[in-house]
Amino acid sequence: MSQRKNHPAPKITEDDRRLKAKVLYFSGHRIPQIAEAINTPESTVRYWHSTDKWDKFGQAERVNDALGARLCLLIAKDPKEGRDFKEIDLLTRQLARVERVRATPTAPRKGEKRGGDRTNKNYLSPAAIEQIQTAFMDNLFDYQQLWYDNRHQRNRQILKSRQIGATYYFAREALVDALTSGHNKIFLSASKSQAYVFREYIKALAMEAAEVELTGDPMTIRTDDHECTFYFLGTNSKTAQSYHGDIFMDEYFWINNFDEFKKVASAMSSHKQWKRTYFSTPSAVAHEAYPFWTGVAYNRGRKKTEHIHIDTRAKTLASGKLCADNVWRHLVTVEAAADLGCHLFDLGQLKSEYAPDEYAQLFMCEFVDDHDSVFSFGELNRCLVETRRLWPDVKPFANRPVGDDAVAIGIDPAKSRDGCAVSVIALPKVTGGKFRLVERLTLREPLSEAQAAAIAKLCDKYEVAHMEIDETGMGIALAERLAKIYPRLRRVSYNLETKNALVVKAIEIIRSGRLEVDEAAREWVGAFLAIKKTQTASGKYLTYKSDRREDIGHADIAWATMHALAVERIGFDNGGASPARAVVF
Repeated sequence: MSQRKNHPAPKITEDDRRLKAKVLYFSGHRIPQIAEAINTPESTVRYWHSTDKWDKFGQAERVNDALGARLCLLIAKDPKEGRDFKEIDLLTRQLARVERVRATPTAPRKGEKRGGDRTNKNYLSPAAIEQIQTAFMDNLFDYQQLWYDNRHQRNRQILKSRQIGATYYFAREALVDALTSGHNKIFLSASKSQAYVFREYIKALAMEAAEVELTGDPMTIRTDDHECTFYFLGTNSKTAQSYHGDIFMDEYFWINNFDEFKKVASAMSSHKQWKRTYFSTPSAVAHEAYPFWTGVAYNRGRKKTEHIHIDTRAKTLASGKLCADNVWRHLVTVEAAADLGCHLFDLGQLKSEYAPDEYAQLFMCEFVDDHDSVFSFGELNRCLVETRRLWPDVKPFANRPVGDDAVAIGIDPAKSRDGCAVSVIALPKVTGGKFRLVERLTLREPLSEAQAAAIAKLCDKYEVAHMEIDETGMGIALAERLAKIYPRLRRVSYNLETKNALVVKAIEIIRSGRLEVDEAAREWVGAFLAIKKTQTASGKYLTYKSDRREDIGHADIAWATMHALAVERIGFDNGGASPARAVVF
């Protein structure tokens, strides 16, 4: 058996120590530490530092020296192992790339003198890009793989269940594509804070996969081959048309004035190389985006002979389809997502937590038809606002979220197995001002004692000026307990007159734009849309009902909101909007 030869240890020269000292300095070590590490007098290291001007070296030169030092060490090593040859090959290629970067003249940045060092901010190396691509591709459900396989489509429309990872996916897809195509990416949402969700997912992928921190807004990313910019915009952006790139518009079925906003988005992606991706949970058939989804918008202004019909049923679009209007459509329900590998849901639990029509809209991609609803979808949707920006005085996680400002609390008690809905509304500070829904909750505890204890905590948390409850049926037990906690409790028994008064007052406030709700509260919109006009059993009178079964509550949060709004009497100055018309019996 052959024996390994013993090679004499290489002699360490002063030049070797000098190079090693410089590499250690570039790695962040201090001179006293370096002197100790290489067994050299500190005065000698300081002399090298001064004469070789280590502090004058740019980032590329520092990297070049570090690569060179490692390469020299591997070349001198004898015998070599297989991994040594692989590392030598990698280092040689990296050195060549660094030299190309150093040799390429760059235009000075704004505010930077010509000849200044080029910063490595938001730079992704070939190795980092490969790590990001691998992390992205290793974390896809089957329906996300389908989206990726169709990323080349000029137009994509995706109708989806909530919480299946669409925003997460498209943020990551955008980064991976930009690193190879060099395309700018433009993210459009109903608000800036929503658009920033894309930004956080992009930053997280770069950090987790490659340990690179991406910064800036707009965020400009550089590679050896490209430079691309990511823009994060809300619907109130005034300069959006000046940008160009691939468009990603999320929750477009919840964007007000969608037609106008779509024109702006189209202007940013007019050139043939740009792609447009729209994805959203459904809202109502009355929304401006609905004809865009169904293809009806394509037929506008065209001859009847040029009209198209698009089948938007789930079974038709379950695998994605390029339709006659050159839009690739895909419909993903929560049940389809589960079948395609998404293990994040307990479908049985979801069905028990949501009423059938709520489940259908939120998870099965069914639109609400507000034709028979008392409340208008458009007016309700305009109540949704970016509270983080518009409510600087509200601190949701503080002990006193609105300080000493007055609030009204509305309560819709449990109906058999459903929860007790509670709305907390901050009252206007000026005459004709806005109501703000600062907290909403559903109390699942079956006992009125536990529910009363939870509401009592709200009395400590807020300055309660009004509290109203529906004491019909099972509500009587909770009302009795709350009356001891809040003696001024207003107890209402539902009848034609009280229901009519609640609805009319709510219409009056909502129509005049005097109610604000957090933009994420889309189930709140659905709850109001579930309230329909109907006739009494005798057929003589008009009343209101919710789409609900006795064992599963629905629209509870809407009724709770109306109980809180009842703090203001009907006919109060509503800011000049047309008054709601009361029904006369």
